[in-house]
Amino acid sequence: MIIDFTIENFRSIKEKQTFSLTAGSGKKHSANFFENENYSNLKLLKTSVIYGANASGKTNIIRALHAFRYLILFSSDLKPGDNIKCYDPFLFDDTLANGPTSFSLRFIGTDNIKYEYSISFNNEEILFEELKYYPKDYPATLFTRQNIGEVKIGKNFDNKKNVPKQVLKNRLFLSEVGGNSYHEHMNSIYLFFKDKIQVWNLTESFNIHHLERRITQLLSEDQNSNLLKRMSDLIRVADLKVEKISITNRRDLDAKVFEGIPEELKEDIIEQYKYKVETVHNYRNKAGDIVTKKIDLNDESHGTKVLYALGGLILEKFQSGGVIIFDELENSLHPILCRFLISLFHNEKINIKNTQLIFTTHQTELLGERLFRKDQIWLTNKIKFGETEFYSLADFDNVRDDVPLDKWYMSGKFEGLPKITPLKGPLFSEYRK
Repeated sequence: MIIDFTIENFRSIKEKQTFSLTAGSGKKHSANFFENENYSNLKLLKTSVIYGANASGKTNIIRALHAFRYLILFSSDLKPGDNIKCYDPFLFDDTLANGPTSFSLRFIGTDNIKYEYSISFNNEEILFEELKYYPKDYPATLFTRQNIGEVKIGKNFDNKKNVPKQVLKNRLFLSEVGGNSYHEHMNSIYLFFKDKIQVWNLTESFNIHHLERRITQLLSEDQNSNLLKRMSDLIRVADLKVEKISITNRRDLDAKVFEGIPEELKEDIIEQYKYKVETVHNYRNKAGDIVTKKIDLNDESHGTKVLYALGGLILEKFQSGGVIIFDELENSLHPILCRFLISLFHNEKINIKNTQLIFTTHQTELLGERLFRKDQIWLTNKIKFGETEFYSLADFDNVRDDVPLDKWYMSGKFEGLPKITPLKGPLFSEYRK
């Protein structure tokens, strides 16, 4: 579970800023947050929404989380001399264009312990890396690493014998050690980023298709028959006129299909077409009886396929716990359907593992639904030289719980709106006649 995420010098985010999932003192919408059993003073939000004009930087918050996770999972694959591809600093300030990017995440791990993991890097090397944890209310350092890759192991770090004291300058120590199974503690932290945090850009069809394949693989497993039933329930209550989802294993794929296909491609193709996903519809036949008919999921609308992919991931995380991060949740989904999916996270009987959702959207309708607390709503805004500032509505003193947030936002009271320049000049003269 994420507590907060701090970003500095990444894309349009210039100054150090923190995106927080910590709930304030307000008692409104108590189902929208939960208390951690190990840290009595820590209340965490189940959902958080980010609004802002196009190019205001809301997606860059999501990209920063993706880059952070990507470095943890894959920097151990870098060879000596390889550049760190995630390095993407703020370009409109000469003092920062080649300066370090910094990320820091405070989170609750799978062991229910609070951690703080921080890194700083440039195009060529990791400049700083540190992992702290809070066995009580005070922090203890597990390891610290600076510049050339030399790692200082803290006294609370267990199983020190098999841990390297130095790594390549372009690799993270957590990636190097946590990605190997010989160190149980570090491996559990690595797996938190690998399995518990999911980041998806929903504006690209490729990502939807990739997620769809993953969900199909998951639903097809025998032990997930209950998950398949829940998936069918979700599709049915969403009013798509679909009764249930059917998945069959195509064990009898015709070998002739693969004639002439290189061996290195054959395995991927088999995996892609291994399962047949169908939607089951009711219809009335000529005799007047209600019968069912199956339709290939590929022949359904894009919106149905999006709900299948997103809904499957959400339902799986409700069972296993974690954090789901979506860029532009509303892609191909009706506002009412978006509201329904969000409300599932606030339902204590459904979201039993306190799974968190972070997402960006332009759907202002959601603000008028009394769906969120003020501390759940974030805004991004571009200031003078293209840098992004972000803040939550909890930062405003004069915003009561009963004000129409959608109308206040659209009127510009919170900023975060595009500033359209009136048509002027010879180029637009014909429109002013």
